[in-house]
Amino acid sequence: MKLVIIDKMIQVKTHLLGLVRQATEVLDVEMGESRLKDKVVAVWGLESSPSDSWPDLSISLTLLGDGQPIVEKFTPDELEDRSYLHGRMLKLWGDYLQNLSHQQLQEMRANSSSDRFLEGSDAMERIIDTMTEYSESKGREPVLLKLPVRYAAALMKLGPKYWGDFYQGIQQSGLRAFEGQTLLGMKVELVPGADATLEVA
Repeated sequence: MKLVIIDKMIQVKTHLLGLVRQATEVLDVEMGESRLKDKVVAVWGLESSPSDSWPDLSISLTLLGDGQPIVEKFTPDELEDRSYLHGRMLKLWGDYLQNLSHQQLQEMRANSSSDRFLEGSDAMERIIDTMTEYSESKGREPVLLKLPVRYAAALMKLGPKYWGDFYQGIQQSGLRAFEGQTLLGMKVELVPGADATLEVA
C-alpha cells in the first residue's frame, strides 16, 4: 500500500493498535501483487467514543485511491478473528476494484470523442441531464436541442416500441428524420461532425 494512516485514538490503545496492524497485514495479503495497491491509502478510524466498552467499539477502515472510497467497519472481536478477516478483506478489496472498474468505464464513455459506447438510453439520459442543467441555471426551459449525429444514431436504437409511429419516419429517412422534430419540448437541430457536442438553448 502507498500509505497506512491510523487514528490517534487507536494508537493509544495498545491492544487495539496491534489488532489494526494485524488486519492491515491481512489486507495486504489479500491485495496480492496487484500494482493498483501501490496507489491505495488505508485509513483506520475509531467511529465510537474511546470511553465505550471494548465489545462496543467500532473501527472503520477506508480505502482511498483512484476509485471511490470504500468503507468497512469492524468490531474488536472481528479484528481478533484472523480467518474471518481474510474473507472480509478479500471482499473489501474486491468491492474497491469493482468500483474502480465501473468508474473507469464511465470515464471512458464520457471522454470518448466518438461516443462509440453510446446506447439509446444513455443518449436520452444525457439529453435530459443537459436540459435539466440548463433549466436550473437559466430559470427557463430550453427550446432548441443541438443534437450530434452520433446521438441521433443512438436514439434510433430505442426502436419502434419507444418511438411508435415516428419510427416509420426513421426507417424511411434515417437520421434526417430527427431534423426539425420536437423532442422533450425542444426543436431538434442535427449537428454533424465527430467533435460535435450536445447543446440546448
